[in-house]
Amino acid sequence: MQFEDQSGISVNRSKYSEAQDVLEPDCCDGHVRAECVVLEFPTADVPPELRTEDGTNRTFRFPLKHVPQDTCYAHSEIWCNQEGDIELPYESPPKRVRDIFRAKLAARVAERDPREFQPVNAAE
Repeated sequence: MQFEDQSGISVNRSKYSEAQDVLEPDCCDGHVRAECVVLEFPTADVPPELRTEDGTNRTFRFPLKHVPQDTCYAHSEIWCNQEGDIELPYESPPKRVRDIFRAKLAARVAERDPREFQPVNAAE
């Protein structure tokens, strides 16, 4: 789960796609991602906010933002900034907040049975 400097964590909305669609080249900027793992989770599993523990007392909020791509309408991002406003610029949270975010989301996902998908065939 990659936190970028300028954009949120890439996800797909289940309203417009199936979980395995994230492995399709159309949703991966043309790349084949057969070696990747897909995490399927409801939006309620995304921690809404996390506070820094470094003395600055900053709170980072994580709303979901629909960011459709030309070949992947379902593409969205878990956005991040202190205001929780998807219209404001993205703020990359500090490493400790990123680590806690990943741990909390992973713990919620681990409570469910994983699903396995057949790898995408690059020849298709």
